[in-house]
Amino acid sequence: MKPNNFYNLTFKEVPRAIICVRDNLTDFDPELLVSGRSISDWPSDATLIVEGYELTDYLFYPLSSWITVSEKVQLAIRRSNLQGVQFLPLRVEHVSGASLPGYSVLNVLEVRSALDVGHTEWLTPEREKSQYPELNIWKIALDSQKLRGAHIFRLAEVRTEVFVSEVFVQSLRTEKATKGFNFIKARIE
Repeated sequence: MKPNNFYNLTFKEVPRAIICVRDNLTDFDPELLVSGRSISDWPSDATLIVEGYELTDYLFYPLSSWITVSEKVQLAIRRSNLQGVQFLPLRVEHVSGASLPGYSVLNVLEVRSALDVGHTEWLTPEREKSQYPELNIWKIALDSQKLRGAHIFRLAEVRTEVFVSEVFVQSLRTEKATKGFNFIKARIE
């Protein structure tokens, strides 16, 4: 029996949306945000500088594996009692000097080895034998046996990829906290 739907959590472009252009986290190792570990030494002065005008629930940071979310997203996750995340507060400042309160980095604490190698679509025949197999993936397939009890996790084989359950998606939709999110239905085998 297959579990309910799972979705790859990605950013959806919103016209004139605020996007991050820089941060002040020079002494923080960003790899910690894909490690699946709780972070206790998050800098209290963590700040993202943004430009654009349209507020979103997912604040896009180009070339980053961070997921920065609005207060509405945090509320949706808490109300649904979904576990496995840590909210790391930060200041968001517009290049104009205005402060945009309520955003946090969503630190995903669960990492699952759930890649279904046989059903994943690969770019070349070398598949997982190459030095960086995650760069050879065209479309990810998940192993249904490894999804039980999960609602949000990073894929161990490709830690930049975050997957969420139908329950997670519905909790955001209920709170109308989906602006800037794209939920791509995952293939489950």
